[in-house]
Amino acid sequence: MLKFQCSTLSAALVCAVCVLHLAFTASADEHKAPLIIAHRGSPCHFPEETLEGFSRAIEYGVDYIEMDVVSTKDGHLICRHELTLDDSTDVADHPEFAERKWATTLPSGREQSGFFAANFTLQEIRTLYARQAIPFRNQASSHSFRVRTLPEVLQLAMNSTESGRPVGVYIETKGPAFHSSIGQPLEARLVDALIAAGYGKMAAAPLILQSFELQSLQNLSRELEARGLPGRADLVWLLDCASEVNDTQLDAFATYGYGIGPEKSMVATLDLAPECARSEGDACSAVSPSQTCTGRLTTAAAAGAAARSGATVRSGLVERAHARGLVVHPYTFRNEGRFMALDFDADPLAELSLFRELGVDGVFVDCPATAAEWLATQHLTPTSWIGSVIGGPGPRQSAAIASVSVLATLLAITLVWGVVTLVRHRRRQRAKYDFFPSMFNTGDLTWYPPDYRRAVVDEAGGGSRGEECGEDTPLPTSIMMTTIDSPPRIAERERRADNAAGGT
Repeated sequence: MLKFQCSTLSAALVCAVCVLHLAFTASADEHKAPLIIAHRGSPCHFPEETLEGFSRAIEYGVDYIEMDVVSTKDGHLICRHELTLDDSTDVADHPEFAERKWATTLPSGREQSGFFAANFTLQEIRTLYARQAIPFRNQASSHSFRVRTLPEVLQLAMNSTESGRPVGVYIETKGPAFHSSIGQPLEARLVDALIAAGYGKMAAAPLILQSFELQSLQNLSRELEARGLPGRADLVWLLDCASEVNDTQLDAFATYGYGIGPEKSMVATLDLAPECARSEGDACSAVSPSQTCTGRLTTAAAAGAAARSGATVRSGLVERAHARGLVVHPYTFRNEGRFMALDFDADPLAELSLFRELGVDGVFVDCPATAAEWLATQHLTPTSWIGSVIGGPGPRQSAAIASVSVLATLLAITLVWGVVTLVRHRRRQRAKYDFFPSMFNTGDLTWYPPDYRRAVVDEAGGGSRGEECGEDTPLPTSIMMTTIDSPPRIAERERRADNAAGGT
């Protein structure tokens, strides 16, 4: 009966722990914040794609650091956002490279000129300093940090993993069709670099590969499969604001892809506003010194902003992607008002809050510090009272909830073990004192009270025999039968006394 009661109690506690775990998980999943993706490191503080910028982003607790790769003349992958080095390095200050300027027609048909990284060896590029690419940002840290290779940045990410806080890497193949046209394809070399850095192991930091060109993503998928790593990296298709993606294209990409990365105006749609100065012909994501804003939110997007305290309102693109199991990571969230719609009044926290309500799964940010501040302001309302006790702001909310769930499980296991041990101990104690009925009916082992046992063991010779017979160990009946004043001897003396009295 006691065993049945203990089993029932254990089952009830385990069920309770499972319910708690489900409540915690449901609360976290329903209200988790979007992933924070450090766009090119931390370019609002440091020149883009530098180790220092990536390190600062990791310190702010981002989920991913994002980088772009281009190839050098001798086949090394370096982290640069453009095919050319003009805007992001001090190459123009090096007269020895003046003749390297080059003009070409890209596979897309667009004309481009400048100092192409593909015309420099890695040794030559190591003589260059990175500089702040956006001219109206603080230039104080320009000419202080070197251009870095992809393996160097991957090692930084792996080191952060070893320190106990995994940070994912989010890598874009920049101009893959151009690199293929000059005999420097990126995909195989990228996979080589990832494997060499340890990303062939599933336990390594999370990995996402992205490109504007679907052919590059398909090549990456084939490369990973050929190396025995199918599915090791998630694939994201980047979309510019001029893209028109139909359902057939999304269906095809969903068969092997993970998500899409649209320009943010494709999620929160805009109306042109005469107040927003913009150079004619500029793309919607262009960085122009003459730019003052991006426009005004359309009626649908404004409705999403108004619904932040109520039901979620999502754009058509987000709904279409989610219906196919694809995540949505829009770009790029910057602090300067010129990169926002007028509706936000140059408040980056308000802009991030709107996009969270629009249902996005991650955001590319130039300022990880601002993203961390925004997360701290998001007092999420869990769906369960349990979640409300432990829910809190920040990108690690889900991890905290999971930790509490594990602790609750361990506590329940400890409680069950304690109850079972207590019940067994009490049964043993009762058995020790209930010895007289059994000792005359068994010839094997019998329980005796501790004080009586000590006297018996001492009488039997003590020593090693005493060590063999602990207080919780049944003593052989043979010992008791040969010991002075044992219960059998007492009973025998009383019988003889009775006989003697009767004879008299």
